[in-house]
Amino acid sequence: LTVVTNKNEDMARKIIDHFYPHMFTEIVGANGILKPKPNYDMINELRNRIGLKKRSRSVYIGDTEVDFQTAKSAMIPCYIVTYGYRTQEELDKLNLNAHYINKPSELLDTFIKKGI
Repeated sequence: LTVVTNKNEDMARKIIDHFYPHMFTEIVGANGILKPKPNYDMINELRNRIGLKKRSRSVYIGDTEVDFQTAKSAMIPCYIVTYGYRTQEELDKLNLNAHYINKPSELLDTFIKKGI
């Protein structure tokens, strides 16, 4: 599991390490060099850091239209959670044509069924 965020990378690391210690193998955030999401520069940086060569081994989970656009531009499957920054109603108005996840347990169910 990894994180890509438009938030400052150092601050994101501190917050994530505090609330989710040892859960994520890598965090890529804003650093003044990489272009922010929805550009896929941060995804490429993440893939380089963890040595992921095959795009097919990636899944993007986000909670906004920016996340959807980021995954689309990086050409990786995207799942949007409806319990994050945007509500289901807000997301529906955007017509993203995304795979929606309505509760955390659905993530596991979805990935187990798909063999991810």
